[in-house]
Order: sequence, then C-alpha cells, then structure tokens
Amino acid sequence: MEQEEIKIDLSKIDFNKDRSYGFLKVEDKEEKNKKYKLLLKEAISRGEEKLFKKKVQELKGE
Repeated sequence: MEQEEIKIDLSKIDFNKDRSYGFLKVEDKEEKNKKYKLLLKEAISRGEEKLFKKKVQELKGE
C-alpha cells in the first residue's frame, strides 16, 4: 500500500497566527528547511514576506 502525501492548501494559511509556524518545532533540519522554503514562497507571493520573517524570528527567540 502506497503512503499518501497530505496536501496543504497554502492559500488558507494565516501568517498572523502562531500556529502557522508549527514547522519550527520539527526536529529534522531538512524537513524544517523544506517547509520553511515552501511557506516563504507562499508569503512572498502574497506580499507578506516581511511578516513571515518577523514571526519566524520572534518564535525562534522563545
């Protein structure tokens, strides 16, 4: 049986909510970087790059 990959609808992510940054808690650096790049690309496409990077820095500091 093949493992199905769960697809996330990126258009529904709210970059103002802390829960959107749950990927920061992932232990695997490669997986964390992959998710960071994916969400950064989405933030850039919406014009929310500064907000995204600011929230990432805030949450890393906790």
